[in-house]
Amino acid sequence: MAKEHQADRYCKTLFTYDHLVTMLSAIYMGCTGLRELVTGLQACQQRLRHLGLKQEPTPQYARRCQQAPHRGAFRDLFHGLYRRYYGDSPDSRRRKDGPLGRLHVLDSTTITLFRDVLQGTGAFGLNGRKKGGAKAHVVMRVDQQVPCFIDLTEGKRNDKHIMARVPLVGVRWWSSTWVIPTTPSGPHGTSRGSFGLRAYRRVPW
Repeated sequence: MAKEHQADRYCKTLFTYDHLVTMLSAIYMGCTGLRELVTGLQACQQRLRHLGLKQEPTPQYARRCQQAPHRGAFRDLFHGLYRRYYGDSPDSRRRKDGPLGRLHVLDSTTITLFRDVLQGTGAFGLNGRKKGGAKAHVVMRVDQQVPCFIDLTEGKRNDKHIMARVPLVGVRWWSSTWVIPTTPSGPHGTSRGSFGLRAYRRVPW
């Protein structure tokens, strides 16, 4: 996957595999910052030799690697592992062949920022300033409840602008929900309120 996406093209010491081991170590150690992560990797240097991590990243290099073109490789790696091991773990949901097994839901949530880096929503404060906000648009399957599409935009961005970036075939409007027939995965939906049972029965599955 690294060769396919050319993720190691501009890397000198910390390659895609090393970046993956570093991120997994951050999750297992519960690190919240780069300096804490680098210190933990240096303390566990001998224990990580069997993973092939020959050099621990510095905070500056790890910060630059977050901007490296590794996203496509990590995206394909995640979806590949998910398709391979889904259903083997005890807490995995069973796949459904009915309507809910083919329904995708699009929803968004706003993350408030301390500074107006990304333009947010809402009114200005008494001091004439307004905090920024980032909005996460997430598409997930109803039966699996695992995101299959994530897009981060500024807080004022509406969901209708993200619909064009999701691979869809057509769009239909049914009551309070967008229902998008797709091939071959099935229909999609984006909530605009409560999805009633009457509207659900009118959807042409």
